[in-house]
Amino acid sequence: MKITEEDEKLITEKDEKIIDDFIKRAKERDLKITYNQTLKRYYNGCNYISEHLEEVDEYLPVILKLKNILDKISNKILIATEEEILNGFKT
Repeated sequence: MKITEEDEKLITEKDEKIIDDFIKRAKERDLKITYNQTLKRYYNGCNYISEHLEEVDEYLPVILKLKNILDKISNKILIATEEEILNGFKT
């Protein structure tokens, strides 16, 4: 069974709701841990794309979704330095 574009959109909408709910309810330490994990995935994805340019169309949407999550979390964490945003938080 193949996932259609409509199915993928529904999955994305459900994912967004789950992420938004988590960000609203999570404690700052949990947000920092999640940020660090997501940042690592983001950088790994960027590195993968730079080494496999022929697959950019397939993986770029995932990278953009990870960036969106990072932006939402960093907006929720009130005090963050540029160093923490680029390299993660000490937890």
